[in-house]
Amino acid sequence: MDTRGIDHVVVVVRDAETARLGYLRVFGEAAVGPVEEAESYRRCIVDVGSHRLEICQPLPTDNPAESQASRAFTRTLETRGEGLHSIAVQVPDVVAAAAELGEAEVPILESALSRSFFVHPRALGGLIVQFLEADGAARLPEEGFSPRPGVPPALLTPRGEPEKINPES
Repeated sequence: MDTRGIDHVVVVVRDAETARLGYLRVFGEAAVGPVEEAESYRRCIVDVGSHRLEICQPLPTDNPAESQASRAFTRTLETRGEGLHSIAVQVPDVVAAAAELGEAEVPILESALSRSFFVHPRALGGLIVQFLEADGAARLPEEGFSPRPGVPPALLTPRGEPEKINPES
């Protein structure tokens, strides 16, 4: 797999403001940004050298188009509590990366953002890994984009499974 490094690490918390205070004490004001609202969650960006932490707090939402992240963050808080949620890895070509993983029968999940997909956490011992294109531009879905060309989008929903998944895994 041709990767360009880690783009960011997501840490899920119950209260972004409280968490921000802890990160301020550890990393200092120059590294810790303000808490901002993004889609259906609140986040605080922490610059750690050449890497970025995203401290995320889910918000309740009734809008299904905006709730993928909030649902995922809430599910993590309910099942594992606060802490590591996911790692985002940059790749030069997300379609090629998805095809390579598909050939290896690695289960993937579609992202609400274009040019991005997730490896199903059961493939990596519970860790969620997001693959996104190295240009760093997260965009809304492009018409007809699928990380798995030839696979109907209905098979790649956030709650769905792509083909070739062993049900016992």
